[in-house]
Amino acid sequence: MNRIEKVMTNLQTSGEKAFIPYIMAGDGGLDVLAERITFLEKAGATAIELGIPFSDPVADGPVIQKAGIRALANGTTLRAVLNKVAEIRPIVHIPLIFMTYMNPIMAYGAASFIEDCAKAGIDGLILPDLPIEEEDLIAPIAEKAGIEIIRLVTLTSPLERIEKIAGKGKGFLYAVTVT
Repeated sequence: MNRIEKVMTNLQTSGEKAFIPYIMAGDGGLDVLAERITFLEKAGATAIELGIPFSDPVADGPVIQKAGIRALANGTTLRAVLNKVAEIRPIVHIPLIFMTYMNPIMAYGAASFIEDCAKAGIDGLILPDLPIEEEDLIAPIAEKAGIEIIRLVTLTSPLERIEKIAGKGKGFLYAVTVT
């Protein structure tokens, strides 16, 4: 049971709600990432979604796209984010979840990416461009490493598909509210 599953089980038992803020890694520079993550943890975040900047963010809105552009302009790379997270992980106790796309992962190498995520202390991945039918590209490797794939459903997803997707995960289900 990884940190995500533990915290969600505790919330379910206590009847409390989760607060999972999103920040774009590298927006403002990677040197402020530790400060921002520890601030959010102290403010009561249950977990934190760390966006990985990508040049073609098809599932992101304009605010997150602009944050990604700023992060890329600052020279932020996937490897640099992994290195920074590995540095700060010893002082952060809540789950850290990467929100990224498959293209950077495939360019990095799926097995190497998962290995480096595990070393850095990443607990989960939100991959908006990974349909359940294609998740064998990464899910078995992630599961073996103890990294949860956070699956997405939309308001227009048929009930049968939602049940299929929900049956796969252990952490939480990401409900996309914008079509």
